[in-house]
Amino acid sequence: MMDRRKFERSKIPPLEIEVSQVTGDKGVYEHVKMIIEEVSEEGMRFWASVPFELGEMIRFEWPTLQTDSLVQGRISWVQGSNETGYRCGLHMINE
Repeated sequence: MMDRRKFERSKIPPLEIEVSQVTGDKGVYEHVKMIIEEVSEEGMRFWASVPFELGEMIRFEWPTLQTDSLVQGRISWVQGSNETGYRCGLHMINE
């Protein structure tokens, strides 16, 4: 399989977070649990407790002490189920 990424990915120890609210094209998701696995300058790979849809634009505040920690991007791929959780790719968009 050919890697189409422009930037090198950084694998990190799995980082578990809970985002109080994620706003998406398909609705608002409350108390979303995520496990961040990989990050790069343009995206990240993570597990989520909700079924984001392919192509869905999402926005959420990174749970930190800083106020300017908005993350936004488009879901580029999704795998999984209600039983296993949803593994997602997010292509980040800076506006």
